[in-house]
Amino acid sequence: MAMRVCLFALVVALPGASTFSSPATRLFATRAVPRVGKRHGAYPLCMAAPERDTDADKARRAALREAWVPTTLVTSPDGMVEVGGINTKREFRVTEHLLGALPERLPEGPAGTITLVGAGPGDPDLLTVAAWKALERADLVVSDRLVSKEILDLVKGELMVARKLPGCAIEAQREIFRWCAEGVLEGKNVVRLKIGDPFVFGRGGEEIHEFRRLGVEPKVIPGISSSLAGPLAAGIPVTHRGVANRVVLCTGQGKDESTPDVPVYHAQQTAVFLMAVGRLRGLTRDLAAQGYPGTTPVAIIENATTPRERKVVGTIETISQIAEDEKIQPPSIIVVGEVVTCLAPGSQKASEYSFDTVIEESLASFAK
Repeated sequence: MAMRVCLFALVVALPGASTFSSPATRLFATRAVPRVGKRHGAYPLCMAAPERDTDADKARRAALREAWVPTTLVTSPDGMVEVGGINTKREFRVTEHLLGALPERLPEGPAGTITLVGAGPGDPDLLTVAAWKALERADLVVSDRLVSKEILDLVKGELMVARKLPGCAIEAQREIFRWCAEGVLEGKNVVRLKIGDPFVFGRGGEEIHEFRRLGVEPKVIPGISSSLAGPLAAGIPVTHRGVANRVVLCTGQGKDESTPDVPVYHAQQTAVFLMAVGRLRGLTRDLAAQGYPGTTPVAIIENATTPRERKVVGTIETISQIAEDEKIQPPSIIVVGEVVTCLAPGSQKASEYSFDTVIEESLASFAK
């Protein structure tokens, strides 16, 4: 039976054994999971939908979220080896004999490559030329589930989509690394496709470190960030003369599913939140606690720049109920600040800072 490999650890040393340091020996075999063919997604390791979760399922995932520990290696009484590392479970184990079964070098022939690509906010026309070329050349594309269907339809090679459902993020990330590792060992040109820009709350840096552990230096192709392009496509600039002179980009979910602090209120500040629509009520409470007036405009853009785009507008006091009534879902961008209404037809803010006003101010300054 062909052995499946996945990326989990760095260099391993056993008592009385030599140190393995080649890229291939940094991969450990786990249970085989059927590969999913082109145009299909996969539910990695947690197949049950969230609504069918039992208390035991929730407890198991809670325990996994606590399992982010430094790399360790312990010989247990039953002859097993316990391996811990980023994105691995404490109970993940491989038998000692399996280490000897791994190849000590990469297969003959050139190894594969990995390219980390930003897909932009959703519209294929907003892909960079470099991103489009990378998708054209890719043998395997490993994509997040929030990348738009229109962009995924451009993929010509094998496509695998990770389903990062609530409570399954750690398992899904492990599966992503396994797919990428298999593709590299098979000599494929692998594209890791992420929505927006991979390094704006996209875990791009973490994935760079994981790919380096595989022995591959990934190429990075930046993407247009959804945090800037998404609001503008919906008629909301994140800055506007006399309305907003600063922008704060925030995430609604921190490491290990923690809740980050919200920025302190400033009248001429725009706050943009990604990955926060699932905790909208808590977010609005936190904003109010930081001094944001209840009348501060808030907009949510769902599926920005795609044919399924929707925009709802309210205030800090009303937006949570509006979003629930409209059943707003991820991927969504939340914009907080006066810029939400500054380009609306008939807006006083728009007329106050028109082009004519700029000319008048410039002439007055020149006259002085």
